[in-house]
Amino acid sequence: MRKTLRELRKALGYTQCQVADSLNVDQTTVSKWENGESFPRVEKLLQIAALYDVSLDMIDLSKDRPILRSV
Repeated sequence: MRKTLRELRKALGYTQCQVADSLNVDQTTVSKWENGESFPRVEKLLQIAALYDVSLDMIDLSKDRPILRSV
């Protein structure tokens, strides 16, 4: 079963700050990834998968992306 970045982080009991420190990014960056405001680069996705001990195909990024509406 695939999980979002937020679900994976919370399942391991990590805070956004702990994840940010492990990935050498700012806490707001982690928040933006989880809220779909930005998207992690491939290098960071590999680090995230290692940190959460999952394969890349277990990370569901589609749920983390915002829904775009037509104006």
